[in-house]
Formats: sequence, structure tokens, C-alpha cells
Amino acid sequence: LEADVLAGVEPVALFKDYAAGNLQLRSDAPARDYGVRDNAPDDDRLRNLRGVDNGLYDAGAHEYVEIAPVNAADPAWTLYQ
Repeated sequence: LEADVLAGVEPVALFKDYAAGNLQLRSDAPARDYGVRDNAPDDDRLRNLRGVDNGLYDAGAHEYVEIAPVNAADPAWTLYQ
């Protein structure tokens, strides 16, 4: 992880609801795909497998996970964990 990637980034730009204690990554968080595999567990705190989407690990305790389409007729509508 390059130190300057997350330097100065406010927590609200990283997490879904930092104020409420939800430290899951937002879809646009710069920490996505910036984790390292060395000594990292294969799953996150919620037991989501790491790197499933593209082989890259997210930084932090939570891997960003896209859940499933909400509306099969319009795949643009998607739920996110």
C-alpha cells in the first residue's frame, strides 16, 4: 500500500457510515484494491472472501462486496453490502 494513497483522506470518504461505526468500504473508497496479500487472512471480518471481484485485496478489515441485482429486468440496480 502506498502511504500517499490514503494520506489526508477523511474517514467519511472511506466508509459507508463512519459516524455510526459502519466501517465497511464505500464503492468509491480509495482503499479498494490497495490491500496486500502478505500475511492477510483469506476473508474479512464479515467472512467475505478477499479479492473475489478482481484478485486484489482491499485495505482494512472489510472487503468491499457487491451483493446482487435487485431488479432482474434492470441489472443497473444493485444492492451493496
